[in-house]
Amino acid sequence: MAISIGTGAFRPRVQSSSAGISSGELTNTTQQRLDGLALRRIAGKTNVLSEALVSLREILNSVNIGTAPKAATVISSTHVSLSSTATYASLQSSGEVVADDTSYSPASPDWQQGSQASPLLSGIYNGAQGTGTLLFSVTQSGIRGLTDARIELSDPGGGFVEEILIAASDPVDTQYSLSNGLLLTLDGGTILPGDEFTVLVEENLDLQLNPAAAFDGSSGSVPGFDDGEAVGAGTFQINGVAISVLDNDSVNSILSKINASTAGVTASYDTGSEIVTLLQNTPGSAANVDISADTSGLIAALKLDDGEFVAGTDSDLDIPLSAVSDFAGVTNGNVIVNGQSIAIDRSTDSVADIVGRINQSGSGAFAVLVPDQRLVVRNFNAKTSLSIDDNGTGFFAAFNIDSDTVEPSKGADRPRSGDVGKINAAVEALIKTYNDLFTEQNLSANVAGLSELRAEAESAFTDAIAATGLSEAEFGIKLRSRADNSSLEFSGGDANRFRRDVRTDFKVIRAVFTSSGETDEPRFIDRLLSSVNSLLKSIAVSSGKGSFVDTTA
Repeated sequence: MAISIGTGAFRPRVQSSSAGISSGELTNTTQQRLDGLALRRIAGKTNVLSEALVSLREILNSVNIGTAPKAATVISSTHVSLSSTATYASLQSSGEVVADDTSYSPASPDWQQGSQASPLLSGIYNGAQGTGTLLFSVTQSGIRGLTDARIELSDPGGGFVEEILIAASDPVDTQYSLSNGLLLTLDGGTILPGDEFTVLVEENLDLQLNPAAAFDGSSGSVPGFDDGEAVGAGTFQINGVAISVLDNDSVNSILSKINASTAGVTASYDTGSEIVTLLQNTPGSAANVDISADTSGLIAALKLDDGEFVAGTDSDLDIPLSAVSDFAGVTNGNVIVNGQSIAIDRSTDSVADIVGRINQSGSGAFAVLVPDQRLVVRNFNAKTSLSIDDNGTGFFAAFNIDSDTVEPSKGADRPRSGDVGKINAAVEALIKTYNDLFTEQNLSANVAGLSELRAEAESAFTDAIAATGLSEAEFGIKLRSRADNSSLEFSGGDANRFRRDVRTDFKVIRAVFTSSGETDEPRFIDRLLSSVNSLLKSIAVSSGKGSFVDTTA
């Protein structure tokens, strides 16, 4: 067969079948190449892990630790029951802003036959006629202010409820009280015979405030305050700061005005409790929530005019000793710290005052009340003694601190600052190389011995921590073992915390990683290096080339 190319001809070379390569052989060759690449990759990463382990071990074993004296300190032997938190004053609505559970509509019904004395309803429906339509019908016609008239009220079933006498002598603005709680007012003009109007009444409703609705209804809806509450343009004051109210304002806009003002309170409306709260921004008994001079009607509508006021309270640390039960036995006088006299007046001085006075006394000591309600007094100079004398006042005794002289003590063994940095860098390198080796890609390559190395690494890590009596969270590094990978990471992602632990608990940290001559039991690095070297030796043998250096020595 000839293939023409241009003016010439090309005859392909055909290979005999006896010299061909089968597809199966080709697949095997490709797989062998891939396996070889995986083997070399894992060997390289295992070597890097081995180097990181050896480096960390050498640093840990070469660290010089020193012991610094610990400053003389006295601490309360028991806790005192002081409240260290001040509370905030508040004012809340006396009840649900909308307490009504009945309604009626319309408030201004129309006569069906054109009587001139237009009706207007107000008051609160008491539910006497249930839910339905009430009928008001004229049984005696008249003219307001000239002749008497009578109107009969019928319930939704047509039954008689009561008769309303509209006397000729009644002023036009007379309100006629009905037995169901409603109030009826009639304008001047004629009341025609047989004329009537209807009103829908409802009971057992769950009415709620619409805080986004404008007071004048211009937003398309109304807030729905309790009947009889009228809100319009005006002002009111909170802690002496004037807040303006416009007709088209809403509850929400007024709360925003309050919060943006300098009144010093935070205003909110809770839709669950249906209550408005004004919370003072400053804690303590001196900060108030005072509302006054309301001309808008809003404060009454929000039920803050008779609201529930809760005064703020001061921290026990900030009120006079005489007002705190734990210091009832303290008397006026002077305490002495390192020869410096600090005055105490139980009627005016607080714990915070006296602690501050100690710290400003020039005694060379400082005092602090720690969160668990114990007093700590410590010298600045770690080499000098600390002298505490109650001098008959009972102040230190109230904290269960005896008058005494305390000497400095031996501090904890700590590595130098430069060594701490080296240790931390070496640990970070170990974590990275460990995580780079035990990935899903590497573990799925089925390299003989790698899964066994992973199992030994995880076991060595957990055993080493357990031997120190710590948990992983306390140690600061935790192991994450998943189905397809294994990793180490700083607890909470906080490498700085581990750095602090290296400084304060170096011997414990070292005991997790290596025996360091303090115990004959192999620890994490020692056990892992042994298994790493076994894997590297196995890879060197299976690949048929390369060199192996034993790093366990």
